[in-house]
Order: sequence, then structure tokens, then C-alpha cells
Amino acid sequence: MTGTFRRDLHSLGKIFDFIGEFANANTIDNSTSFKLKFIIEELFTNLVKYNSEGEDTIAVSLEKENHKVILALHDVGGVPFDLTTAREVDIHQPLQDRKPGGLGIHLVRKFADEIRDERVNKKRTITVITHVEQ
Repeated sequence: MTGTFRRDLHSLGKIFDFIGEFANANTIDNSTSFKLKFIIEELFTNLVKYNSEGEDTIAVSLEKENHKVILALHDVGGVPFDLTTAREVDIHQPLQDRKPGGLGIHLVRKFADEIRDERVNKKRTITVITHVEQ
């Protein structure tokens, strides 16, 4: 299942509806649906905020394969960045000593079983795989 959404934070409502339709059609439990919505909100928001040079739309695809869900965001253009190499956040460090940023990616990593961030020419695909609760 694939949808294309405007590069705009106002698109998040439509994306959440898209995930809801996918979850219903594939009998995805509420816990996994929550994870998917959190992951997509973080990644889509980052693409909008930090890749303003990209095309006007971002494609989102969802697929259920056995006991896992494969979520992919397809973006064209913009500044190269690989979230799999982003610095780790030290969550044990006192708040006043932490550098801003990175907590959202940290949480995505906690929710995901696998993350790939690939760039071929100007097309970037972020793939997140998470297991479905049984």
C-alpha cells in the first residue's frame, strides 16, 4: 500500500489515516499501529524540517510480510543525510548537559527492529521494519 503526501506537516493527519486503513486491512494490533504512527511522525517531520530542498511530495509505503511490517519513506532531492549514522543520545546524561536533537531518532531506533537509509542518486529511501505483536 503506497500513498503520496505533500511535504508539509499538515499532511500528518492524512498519513495517520493512511496507517489506520493499513492497520485495519491487515489486522495490525494497536501497539504496532502506535509504533508506526510514532515512527512516521518523527521521520516525516524530519524530512519536512531538514530537507526543504526536496520535491513537493514524499511517498510512504506499508507492507505486511509474515509477522513484520515494512514502512518506507521515499524522498527525492535535498541534502544527503543517513539517519543510521546519527549520533547516539546519552539518555543517562543530566538534561542540562545534553545537546539538543537526536531524541526522536533514538526512540525510532528503540521501536524498530531494523532501519535502512539508502540514497541512490537523488532518491532517498528510509526503510523501517518492526515486528507485529502476536
